[in-house]
Amino acid sequence: MQYLIVPHNPLPADLEALVAKTRAFIAVSKSANTLRGYKSDWADFLSFTAEHQLIALPAEPATVALYLTSRSSSLAAASLARRLTSISSKHRDAGYLESPTRHPLVTITFRGIRREIGTAQDFKQALLSPEIRRIVDCCPETLAGLRDKALCLCSYAMAARRSETAALRVEDLRAVPEGIVLTIRKSKVDVEAAGSKVGIPYGADDATCPIRALQRYLKGAGIVSGPIFRAIDQKGRVSSLACIRIR
Repeated sequence: MQYLIVPHNPLPADLEALVAKTRAFIAVSKSANTLRGYKSDWADFLSFTAEHQLIALPAEPATVALYLTSRSSSLAAASLARRLTSISSKHRDAGYLESPTRHPLVTITFRGIRREIGTAQDFKQALLSPEIRRIVDCCPETLAGLRDKALCLCSYAMAARRSETAALRVEDLRAVPEGIVLTIRKSKVDVEAAGSKVGIPYGADDATCPIRALQRYLKGAGIVSGPIFRAIDQKGRVSSLACIRIR
């Protein structure tokens, strides 16, 4: 996605710097995963329009409505909603102020589809305490095992996503009498929630206490700064990189 910020006249150096910084903010306004999704959605819409010899850009509202109907048998309502967002984004990027996705024909069609196929999403079942205990019981008494145990227990205590746990750094930890306070640097669910604090208390059972598991891992790995959960090779050598890829 690109937006053009083109001044009509040469700008002073301070405004040129602001323009450059604004362009940088625009470039990171959406995550890489979101942009990949938009690209995939638009490719599918192009495939549909090419198959039926319809114009994709600018698309007629009827074209978008027919597209939704054609995909309603294979996609969930949430996926169709994202397709609409992708189509709208593509039109906006191309300079079209009026998006066909906002036309009453499209909104009524989508409303009917949602009523017909439902809007409930299929969420993954979260792990429960007995399952977490079985997982940590399987972790070997190696450095990688200590890491995996701490990773599992801390993620469970934080109710965190994989990317949020992977982004944790030693600098994000603050010890308090009751346990530790973590600063969440990344959040896929709510970008604006980044920087929020999460408290983790000591556990009653030493075997499943996230604080003690984390302390044992950090001490064993000799980690005093930087990423917490790092890659560890078969010889027990600790990498400087996180063990989980952050997207």
